[in-house]
Amino acid sequence: MGFIRLNMPKQDELQKTACFRVNSKEYTLYMEKLLTIRQVANATGLSVQTLRYYENIGLLSSIHRNKNGYRCYTIDDIAWIDFLTRLKATGMPISTMLEIAELKRQGDSTLTKRRIILEEHYAAVEQHMALQWLLTTNAG
Repeated sequence: MGFIRLNMPKQDELQKTACFRVNSKEYTLYMEKLLTIRQVANATGLSVQTLRYYENIGLLSSIHRNKNGYRCYTIDDIAWIDFLTRLKATGMPISTMLEIAELKRQGDSTLTKRRIILEEHYAAVEQHMALQWLLTTNAG
């Protein structure tokens, strides 16, 4: 899967969007146009069911909902989904992806730990590819 390219709204297309309530008070955010789950599914190539699954298990945790309860995805959410898709394509187990997601929620103090996990996975992928190459070249 390639990079996700979206047509971002122009500055004058910014819209007023209410996405959350705290203590019965509605807060209104001024932000870039938000995307629906269907639009995100189309943009990422993932199914609506997969996006809901990722949210249910904790891979996606910052998805806001509008006043009608519909999911509101931002460009940051889509970038994270793209990152998860790339991790999955490398064969990373969902349990490791969940660990990275949890560390990300804890903030920048976990950057080193996340980098170590990614470097270890990278080394494992390289080792697997080298083994596959040896098996392929020795089989013929």
